[in-house]
Formats: sequence, structure tokens, C-alpha cells
Amino acid sequence: MVGRVVTVQSKQLFLAPCCATIQEYAATGADFNPPSTVACPHVQRFRQDQAAKKKPRHSCAVWHCQAQALPRPHSVVDHREGTLETVHLCHRHTPPDEWLRRAKNFQQFNEACKAWEAKAKQHARK
Repeated sequence: MVGRVVTVQSKQLFLAPCCATIQEYAATGADFNPPSTVACPHVQRFRQDQAAKKKPRHSCAVWHCQAQALPRPHSVVDHREGTLETVHLCHRHTPPDEWLRRAKNFQQFNEACKAWEAKAKQHARK
């Protein structure tokens, strides 16, 4: 594939000889043979792409819970400030969706999370 441009799903790709990675063909003239004084430009771009792909990690919003939150966020109205907040919860503090639909503000949302945790603890004791 060195020296050849391949079209896949309407993207033109080639094998970069400097770093042996598949790159998108830009038709700049330096695609196949980058200047020898410059380090491989593809490696830096690859590292930036990989860093951008990492998913952000959130911790549970429940006070004193240090567990990693689930990826699905919940939107809740903060009744004190009148703003819509995005909250991430861990598996232990995430009640069913029907419980969360009944919560009209942040206080009711917190109560639903605490009630669910208490119910889960009670169920685990049995």
C-alpha cells in the first residue's frame, strides 16, 4: 500500500511510510515523503486524537460517595438557583427512571437517590 491511495467510504487513505500508520490523504505533496528535518507529523496528530477520544470520568454526585459514575448523565432543576444541572450518579445511587421522572427539583431528586440507596441496602441484607 506504500505509494498508493485507497478510497474507503469516500475517504482517501494511504500508508504513511514515516510512521507506518494509515492516514487520510490531503494531496499536499508531502504526504508520502515528509521533510526529513521535521519529525513525523502523523504521530503528534495521532496522540492528540487518542487524547480527545478518552471519555471524561465523573464521580458520583451523592455526598460522601467516591464511586465512579455511570456514563449516562441526569438533568435536574436546581430549585434554589433556577438552573438546569447535569448530575452523574454511580450504580448504587441511580434509581429507576420512573422515580426520577417524579422529581420536580433537586431536593426531590436527592430524596429519590437516598430512598433508592436505602432500599438497595435493605434488599442486600436479606
